Amino acid sequence: FWLMKILYDTMITGAWISETLYIPKIIWYQDNGTALLHGVKAKMRFLDGFSDLLTALEATKRDNYIVLLEQLDLFLRGIEALHQKCLRENSSLPISNPTIEKRVAKFWERGSRIIGAAVKRQQQVSPDDAYIPSLIAVLHQSRFLSEWLDVFESRSTTTPPQVFEKLRAIAAFCWNSVCSFIMKDMMILFNNHISTSRHDLCWALPKNIPLS
Repeated sequence: FWLMKILYDTMITGAWISETLYIPKIIWYQDNGTALLHGVKAKMRFLDGFSDLLTALEATKRDNYIVLLEQLDLFLRGIEALHQKCLRENSSLPISNPTIEKRVAKFWERGSRIIGAAVKRQQQVSPDDAYIPSLIAVLHQSRFLSEWLDVFESRSTTTPPQVFEKLRAIAAFCWNSVCSFIMKDMMILFNNHISTSRHDLCWALPKNIPLS
């Protein structure tokens, strides 16, 4: 779950994602940056369903291992079904479900509060406007998974091995299905930021003066 934390940090303060690559938070907040990304509406539906599953799992009592294992199984089945559904969906279809539209606004408000932005009441918040705040909200919400893992590792002698197996399966899903598309979007935005910054710098330089 460490990569989810790093991705969250890139959106809040900026963060190093490797020894040689630093991602400033400004890349996530470029004007019309979300327009460069693919399948934003489908990703919003995915984040909505993933958030619901996280909410149900987080409410589980960790000390009752029988109930915990049942809920971890439900969560794993739920995220797999969600993943398969999103793969089948046509990402170009518009969001017309009023429940989803309300939740888009909810995500936007939650993510905006986390980053300290002023939240203004709006009748409608488009998926493009809500996408980055939604990522922030879901990544923030998922932090309990890492905290759970730390707790169970601290009492590994009494924790059933099945708990670790299921948490590893969840971590694999988060890596392959959540972090992967966030990383792709991040690199699209990063490359656009570099390209735009280079263009702006060229316009700012005096004309007819060699750079060498």
